[in-house]
Amino acid sequence: MYQVEILQAANATLGEGPLWDARLNVLYWGDLKQNRIFRFDPVTKTQTGQWPLPHKFGCLALTTDPHRLAVVTDRGYELFDLRSGALQLLADPEAGLDLNCYNDGKLDPQGRFWVGSLPLSGSRGEEITDPTGNLYSYEYGQEPVTRTTGIFNTNGLCWSPQGDRFYHIDSWLYTVFSYDFDATSGAITNKQELIHFAPEEGGPDGMCIDQDGCLWIAMWDGWGIQKVSPGGKRLEKITLPVQKPTSCIFAGADLDELIITSASCYLDAPALQKGPNAGALLRVRTGTRGLASPHFHLAEMN
Repeated sequence: MYQVEILQAANATLGEGPLWDARLNVLYWGDLKQNRIFRFDPVTKTQTGQWPLPHKFGCLALTTDPHRLAVVTDRGYELFDLRSGALQLLADPEAGLDLNCYNDGKLDPQGRFWVGSLPLSGSRGEEITDPTGNLYSYEYGQEPVTRTTGIFNTNGLCWSPQGDRFYHIDSWLYTVFSYDFDATSGAITNKQELIHFAPEEGGPDGMCIDQDGCLWIAMWDGWGIQKVSPGGKRLEKITLPVQKPTSCIFAGADLDELIITSASCYLDAPALQKGPNAGALLRVRTGTRGLASPHFHLAEMN
């Protein structure tokens, strides 16, 4: 049995995108409904910073400059300066696609920033009837590359420890897909269904991967984290005191602490009474280790 610890009763509306920065031993995460980024020290259990963003954002990434984060807002890829609060627009692969919005994203092992989109109706919790979402990767100074299309709702994203597999969730389909991954070009091929969840299990949302290649998947409306083998077998479930876990990341000095974000949106009063910890930041000591977070390369920037 795993022991679940409430690190912070954050009461987040839509907590998402946890990032572990081993350089500073801090956790970054965001509330996508409040458009705020937070910095948290899990050792002292204190929040050490927060920053409002002027634009709706979907995901965060570490950069080679510890004072700047890469973010994807409704304007596209941007750099966010933690000291000044300034945003610098870099690229917008969906310029003109007004019926889409950006959602989850992550860096691949080579530091390319991947992000997916979904129809605006899905971001409002409405039914998605047309899979207009796309998946992109981006390197500074280059044009974004479209990696695949026809997505209902991008979530998850992670790469195998060997760097030869890419995993991607389409939450609307309750499915995790796997692809062959070319580390040099970033190309993804040979799409296969890795695992499909029944709706009563919850919807697969954010996820991370451990050093053994097992996936740890936050199950929206599922009250827990599903651990899945590289071959797609359910291994175990960590039951959580929150109905809507959203994402997770391995953190801590030994990368053996699973930190989990959660949400309180779309929950009525009876549901919040049943799960009063909704929106909290949680920690589980798993006994296994994760992988270090890559950095978005800014070496060519002034």
